[in-house]
Amino acid sequence: VSGPVTPALAPISSSPGAATQRGAEVAPLGGVVQTIHVNVGQVINEGDKLISLEAMKMVTHVIARRGGKVISIAVKAGDPVDAGQVLLTIG
Repeated sequence: VSGPVTPALAPISSSPGAATQRGAEVAPLGGVVQTIHVNVGQVINEGDKLISLEAMKMVTHVIARRGGKVISIAVKAGDPVDAGQVLLTIG
């Protein structure tokens, strides 16, 4: 007879690879994309405002954690997003 059985838990991730994708800027919380302040191909600096999200009648700005060029934008204004979801990629 063995001891108590502990079920194996799968790792929790909002989207596989999102957190590890190099240059990915992710949503800090769930909400709706209000405004996208950058365009694909635009060169940005660390600290630049990228996207504004609205959640519970409050606006949260997603700020660039690094400088570079905007490679892709994965959302558009009005899109609902989840916490941890990739919004755009900076190369």
